[in-house]
Amino acid sequence: MMDPRYQEIKAGEIPTVALPGGASIRVICGTIAGVSGPVRDIMAGPEYLDISLGPSIQFSHPVRPGYMAAVYVIHGSGRFDPHQGEEMENGTIGLFGESGDVVDVRASKSGVRFLFFSGKPLREPIAWGGPIVMNTQEELQQAFDEYERGTFIRVPASDREQSS
Repeated sequence: MMDPRYQEIKAGEIPTVALPGGASIRVICGTIAGVSGPVRDIMAGPEYLDISLGPSIQFSHPVRPGYMAAVYVIHGSGRFDPHQGEEMENGTIGLFGESGDVVDVRASKSGVRFLFFSGKPLREPIAWGGPIVMNTQEELQQAFDEYERGTFIRVPASDREQSS
């Protein structure tokens, strides 16, 4: 039941970190090699990284204990688990549990670019209706009632613009 908020981030505001070994990482949210991304103050403490690896480059990234992680391949292919027999290709997603381990990646001969996401699971109930997500059906109904009355966003536009 917190106020909705939005962070507009332009592509030019996203820093890029080049790591020894050949990984290039655009840091959208989180911190890599002392460089923090522009998206901040999110409850679940997420990381959101755009990672590019050249041909046959290996890369490992830790996942905080108790956090879930996922990767989404957007170019090329790679193996995201040393025990995995097949490479993940463009358009595939992989989910990693709360092991507190690392995600190990080895790019294919053509390289790989993928999005890495991680965050602490909220473990809250979910009630979903269209674009609105709440915790209970009662809260969801309240949100739709407020939307219909024009009171769903409680912070006036003029106040939102001043705080930006």
